[in-house]
Amino acid sequence: MLETFITHIPSTLLHGLLAMLIMTSYFRGNNSRQYPSLFLMISVLAVFSLDVPKLFGIVSLHSLLIAPFIALALALFFKNQLPYNLFFNWVGMCLVLMIGGILVDVWGNGAHILYPIVRSNISFPILEGTALALSIGVVSLALLVQLRRHDSK
Repeated sequence: MLETFITHIPSTLLHGLLAMLIMTSYFRGNNSRQYPSLFLMISVLAVFSLDVPKLFGIVSLHSLLIAPFIALALALFFKNQLPYNLFFNWVGMCLVLMIGGILVDVWGNGAHILYPIVRSNISFPILEGTALALSIGVVSLALLVQLRRHDSK
């Protein structure tokens, strides 16, 4: 299990950073400016809600068919912390899960994006080695710019 964590640290870092970037870009209400660390934590918890079960062999959560239901559960769970109505929060959580979670996996080691209809792993491995490191750098820079923009408002 420890070896799995070590080999997945770069992609896990990209998951978290991209989720934070999506969350800070999508939710621009008073609460997001007042409690930016809370929004960053919610985004990371949301995106990892897909990956932790995958470590134990549960691949169904990486499905584009199931992710909207997980996003709805997360939007309901965090309804007091997210600044908008349920539908808007649900769409935001869908973006975090589908882009920050599933898309990164498809570009990396693959994901079961149409599970249970198609049970095979679908992958377009473009995020390996240098491309992965460059992606982490670009997303980190974009997140810093976004957080600075939030601070100045």
